[in-house]
Amino acid sequence: MSEMQEPMMEPEMTLQDALSKVCKVSRTYCKLSRGARETTKKMLAGKMNFVMLAEDAEPRIAKLVTLLAKKKEIPIISIETRLELGKIVGVENANSSGKVKTKGCCVAGIQDYCEQTSEAGFVQAALLKGVSS
Repeated sequence: MSEMQEPMMEPEMTLQDALSKVCKVSRTYCKLSRGARETTKKMLAGKMNFVMLAEDAEPRIAKLVTLLAKKKEIPIISIETRLELGKIVGVENANSSGKVKTKGCCVAGIQDYCEQTSEAGFVQAALLKGVSS
């Protein structure tokens, strides 16, 4: 007696999962900018595909990034908190006992997807649909 096996369904991908994977790949190729100074420099040079901005970022940083993005026509993806954005882009510190602590990040940007993964396609589709603000 053979049992019918149900096809395994992959869990639905979320934007946060896709962004985490894209950031991990881009970080490997040094194409991820983290922090206001590094990200705004790359934005001014016109080297950004998109920018992620934490909703609880300092108002002056949020205003600067928003104005630069509008001027350079760079899409912005809003992330709820700095801690969540820090987790997505991999801003972590390990203490002496080996415990990893995630730090917050106000703004980050992707200069290049580097590899055309399904996650990169998901993010590109989300940007085309208007997830950016």
